[in-house]
Parts: sequence; structure tokens; C-alpha cells
Amino acid sequence: MGLIKNKKGIFFTALAIVLLSLFVLSYTFYSGVQQRKTIQQRIETMQNFMDSLEEDIPRKLYVSGFRIIFLFEKEIVETGNYITDLDTKFSELIISGTLNDEFMEIMNQATISDIEQFIQEDADKKNIDITMSNSVVSISQDDPWNVKISLTTDFHMSDKAGLASWDKPDWVIDAYVPIEGFEDPLYLLGYPGGPTPNIIKEIVKSNIDSPPFDLAELNTFALDSTYIFNPDAPSFLNRLQGSSTADLKAGIESAVHIPSYGPAPSYGSVIDYLFFDNNDGDFPPGVIPGTPSWFILDNSHRNYYGY
Repeated sequence: MGLIKNKKGIFFTALAIVLLSLFVLSYTFYSGVQQRKTIQQRIETMQNFMDSLEEDIPRKLYVSGFRIIFLFEKEIVETGNYITDLDTKFSELIISGTLNDEFMEIMNQATISDIEQFIQEDADKKNIDITMSNSVVSISQDDPWNVKISLTTDFHMSDKAGLASWDKPDWVIDAYVPIEGFEDPLYLLGYPGGPTPNIIKEIVKSNIDSPPFDLAELNTFALDSTYIFNPDAPSFLNRLQGSSTADLKAGIESAVHIPSYGPAPSYGSVIDYLFFDNNDGDFPPGVIPGTPSWFILDNSHRNYYGY
């Protein structure tokens, strides 16, 4: 009888051990699944946040770039001088919000530190830490019709609970600010007698492609002061600096509409950067038949436009 009781005791003890082991294993497995699920959810949240940053940062850089171009043109008009040390002044504005050490109210909430602060505040709401270090911002052009604002930064993002993190070293974010709608800097100071604003508008918007032009297209170009790409012409950024240096990727030019600005001095070409440089150029006598009497082109542009 005692032996039977002992056997029953051993059986129930073993059964209890097995059940307890199964419970521990089940709990451990369940906890592991829950932990993996939690980590996966955090990764998805962080990925969604990262996706939103890839849309938001270019928009904020666009706003900063637009305001800086506006300030550059305002500076040209107010001082009567083109922008010298453009890269330096761009950096001053985008980093500290100042121009010539004077704070520009329009740059409020548009500096790099403002952008980084906004990103971190948004990240805090999602229990995420953000670090952006070694940030460098530049201004350039790689096409005729847009100014490119580029931010390069070492980016680190981590979950505040330590569940997930990742790095994006040398992360490059680009934003493009269209130049159409801005005033051409060369017209602001170039014409004798004072500023002669000319709003940049791309000639293809008038259903004209690129040279060669037929006579109707050439007259539209002459009369409307629209712009075309020409690798021999200066870019918009060069124009901000008062430079007529050619830009193979981003050169643009227009024809100065002489009747709009009153009597003009003797000139060799109506092409803007040549006209404002008082560059007589190499031009033939007379004008192209069928075009206005003031529409004088140098030989190089006659060839470029197909005449």
C-alpha cells in the first residue's frame, strides 16, 4: 500500500514538474513573441517616421532656400551691389539667420538648427531620439531652372527604450527652388538709369522649344524677354554675383526688350549678359529681316538661334 502511494506521489510530482516546465516554456515563448512584436512595431514606427522625414526635410530646405534667394535680391537692390562671397553669405543665413551679421526676421524658423529642433520635437512625440551631426549645407545648380539646396549630415535615430536604432552617415537631402518668378539679378543693376526688373520665365512655357528658332519663335523670344538655356550664358547663381561666366549645365539668357526701358546706349547685342557688360561682341551690320529694328544679335547668337 505504501509503495502504491509512493508511486502515485512520484507520478503527480513528475506531472507537476512537466506541467510547470511546459508553463515556463510557454511563458518564455509568449514573452519572446511579444518582445519581437513590440520591436517590430517600433521598427515600423521609426521607418514611417524616417519616410516622413525624407518628405519633410526637402520641403523645409525649399522654404529656407526661397527666403535666402529673396534676401539676396533685396540686398542687391538696397545696396546697389551684387552678392560677393555667395557661398559664405548663404552659409551665414542658413546657419545663423543673419546677413552681414544682421538678423533677418524672414529666416525665423528657417535655419538648420530650427529644422533640426522641429525634427526632434516631432520625434519626441514618437519616443524617438534624433541626432544630426557634422551638418553641411550648400547651394548650387545642376540644371538651368532650379537652385539646389543640399544638406549632408550624419544621422542617428534610436528608440528611447533602446529597442531599435540605425545610422545614416553622410545622408544627403536635396531640395530644388525654381528660379521662375524671381527677378533676373542682371536687370536689377545692369541697365543705365536704374533697376529694370525682368521676371524670369522659361521660354518653353510659350510652346517654344530650343534653338534653332523659326522667325515667329525668334520674335516671341525678342518681344517677351523669355529665357532659354545656353551653355555659353551665366547661370542664375552667377547672375546673383554679377558674373557673366558661362555655365555649361545651367546657363540661361534673354533678349533685353529695348523699347521697355527707354533710350539705350550703343550696344552690340541685346542678349542680356552681353548687353549689361557693354560687350560689343562680333556682330554684323543690320538686323535679321522680319525682327524689330532694335533686335541686334552678335554673330555667335545668330548662329546659335539658326540665323
